[in-house]
Amino acid sequence: MGLRVLKGKKGFTLVELVVVIAILGILASMAVPRFIGFTDRGRIAADQASLKTLNLATSGYRIKKELPSAADVFTGFDEDRERMEQLVASGFLEKVLEPQKPDAEFLWQVASQRWLYSLYEVAENGAFHYVFNTSETEDFLYNDWGGGGGGTWSVDEYGLHTTGANGSDLLFIGNNAGEYSLNTRFKLKTDSGTSGGMGIFFETVLDGDNQNKDTGYIVQFDRGYSEIVIRKRVNGSESSSQGAEIIERIGNKSTSSIVNESIPDHDDSWWEEEKNLSITVANSGNEGKKLIAITLDGQTLLTDYEIPLFCVRMYRNCVIVELSILR
Repeated sequence: MGLRVLKGKKGFTLVELVVVIAILGILASMAVPRFIGFTDRGRIAADQASLKTLNLATSGYRIKKELPSAADVFTGFDEDRERMEQLVASGFLEKVLEPQKPDAEFLWQVASQRWLYSLYEVAENGAFHYVFNTSETEDFLYNDWGGGGGGTWSVDEYGLHTTGANGSDLLFIGNNAGEYSLNTRFKLKTDSGTSGGMGIFFETVLDGDNQNKDTGYIVQFDRGYSEIVIRKRVNGSESSSQGAEIIERIGNKSTSSIVNESIPDHDDSWWEEEKNLSITVANSGNEGKKLIAITLDGQTLLTDYEIPLFCVRMYRNCVIVELSILR
């Protein structure tokens, strides 16, 4: 699953918050699902406090060891429990911390040098649902993944967005399902001009050494193009010379390959209204191919569209409110 656009191109900027739905297994669940019960909310609140303790203890351990910020503070330890035991042995933790929420985990992420909190099972059907409208989610956010740089996260009553200048802040939400739906509710900021946008990566794999090197597909809600764009991304690039060509452009422009008169020009305030963008990925019955369907505010833009095998980027000019992964 993947997404982005080149500098100097009309459309998305290179500076943004990126939500990636990737075939990686869950890395971090960033917010408390709104449909969980009161008891679980209490457990998650306790786990949030433990997460803060873990990161503070690790910072102290780094200072004591006089390690540079770029070094892995837990070099030589491959298991998260071993890492916590090292903090206990060094006097920075009283005991190994265990999540109180069933099926939750504390995960050490080498790339960001931070502990993260994973809520893997949040529904019996394996669906994930995230509501980004509480400052508590800031405890789970991180920057500078895989060489992406700059920018800061912001969570407020409106949702999740970045306030940075250059580089990319990456938010990974794993999805190992072969068939799934990705649903996002979002709103472009009114001061973003006419070139902001939002997009979802899907059927994407990432380079383990550099998470900015994604290869796969993206569906873009692209105000700059005045279109909904489906395109390939290759090794982190959207250059046609790399084979990352646009597959379809849905809109009411001369460039649109699929005409949809309900999508206005980029200067229309329609682009600043709250939107619901969904993509469904299903097996096609043909080996090495998938079927996709795309809807915007309940309107079908594309259905039973077959793609060869080759989830949330979002830009700093966009606020994401909710994200659901339904399997």
